Amino acid sequence: MKRRTGKVVVGLWLASWCAGLAIACSGVALPTPAPAIAQNPPTSTTTGEDLEPFVRRPADGREPLRELVREEVDRAFTRNTNPIYALLVALAVLPAIAAIGVWRIFADLHRQVEHYKAEIESLKADTLVQLQSAIREGQQSLDRLERANDRPETAPGSPLGKGTPTTLQSPQTARSSTPEPLEVAEKDREGTAMDWVKQGNQLFFEGRYEAAIAAYDRGIQLKGDYHQAWSNRGSALFHLEQYEAAIAAYDEALRIKPNYAEAWHNRGGALMQLQRYLDAIASYERATDLNKEYFEAWHDRGVALAAVEQYEEALICIDRALLFKPDYPQAWYDRGKTLAQLGRHDEANFCYEQAIHYQADYPEAWVERGRAMVALNRYEEAIECYDKAVAIDPDAAEAWYLRGVALTHLKRYEIAIRAYKQALKLQENDPRIWGDLGQALVETGVYPEAIAAYDRALQQQPKAPHLHYALARLYARQGNGALAIDYLERAMGLDREGLRSLATEDPFLEPIRQDERFWEILTG
Repeated sequence: MKRRTGKVVVGLWLASWCAGLAIACSGVALPTPAPAIAQNPPTSTTTGEDLEPFVRRPADGREPLRELVREEVDRAFTRNTNPIYALLVALAVLPAIAAIGVWRIFADLHRQVEHYKAEIESLKADTLVQLQSAIREGQQSLDRLERANDRPETAPGSPLGKGTPTTLQSPQTARSSTPEPLEVAEKDREGTAMDWVKQGNQLFFEGRYEAAIAAYDRGIQLKGDYHQAWSNRGSALFHLEQYEAAIAAYDEALRIKPNYAEAWHNRGGALMQLQRYLDAIASYERATDLNKEYFEAWHDRGVALAAVEQYEEALICIDRALLFKPDYPQAWYDRGKTLAQLGRHDEANFCYEQAIHYQADYPEAWVERGRAMVALNRYEEAIECYDKAVAIDPDAAEAWYLRGVALTHLKRYEIAIRAYKQALKLQENDPRIWGDLGQALVETGVYPEAIAAYDRALQQQPKAPHLHYALARLYARQGNGALAIDYLERAMGLDREGLRSLATEDPFLEPIRQDERFWEILTG
């Protein structure tokens, strides 16, 4: 700012100097040269009267002195014309230059002022937003404290995750799983009902759901319109997988308090378990209508929409959940799965990375990230993801299985076989694992063991055409034409259109291609 002030002063001084110089020059006249005076005039006795005729009229008719002066003046003026013009131009231009300089300085100052004003306005807006956010969070905290002080308000965790109640009063220590009857005066009934609900919450935390239901029932006997007791009873029934009874309890809580967002949310979770997805979506929608910032309800509403293949709508709901809680790993995970359903694997990979960022020990997120890598043909990275998953959870059968799949893509069959066998130790009745193990064994030439693997897969999935076809190929390769024809016929009966062209050119089936039954099976 000091530098800019200096520029202003210099500019004003320069303008003043130029103006003064112009004024001074305008009042100065060009000097007239005086006649030369002889230093040593000759002594003469001639008088002025005798010389006057000669001076006035010389013999040739000219006036030499006056002409000489005029010629000298003309020569001096001609000699100094260009410098004079240059001085006049400079005097004319310098004030304009000074004015332009002053204008530019003031324009720069104006821009700086506007910039600082904009920054101040931005700071004011940011501060206002932060204050509003702080006020909102403070109000929410006050509301929670008021609920905690006034009544044993509970909001059980999302039934989908089978969580436990949150924001509970510190419950009294439960003395038994079946509380003894109490004789109380009417004026103490409400307080005693609260005590029973607190005891039920304690039992809920301990995983003693039947005893918790008994405590909630005692609270309801003392105070029939106790909506929290009804809602918590529904959550305990949910954990006992009595979903219809849980829905009935939530409905009773909502009859007493229709704007009970937590009950609408948990009711949606019970409906999801019964695969009543549209009813669940309606319940979640009621919860989010009542509480616009209910991020768990927004998330579960998105999951329900994805279950009915409304993926774009699901993304909108999950994004709303992340708007209110950006560090919500489950929401990032489910957003990734939804994007994967739309074939947007790069975006899905980013979501899984976010989920892992907020919860590093999240094996499911590592597994799904591995799936995204496979979809992008990045098999080495997929294997790294599966390795992370099994490092966190060595019993993650899906991670072991998918690791085998990625290794198979890289034709590293021996290592893939070990991964498949590890998965089968944890999940022995999965036909996918048995089938892919059979394929890896075929690639290594271990046909008897491959046949055994396919047989185990067929026990779990008897109507899978690809398994019957795989056995037909193996038996044909071993020279057992009868069994090869038999399994080929079964495969064609399940998927003739899909397998006909494949069977026509399959080199494994060459030994039975001369059999008349082969062409009868293919032509139907």
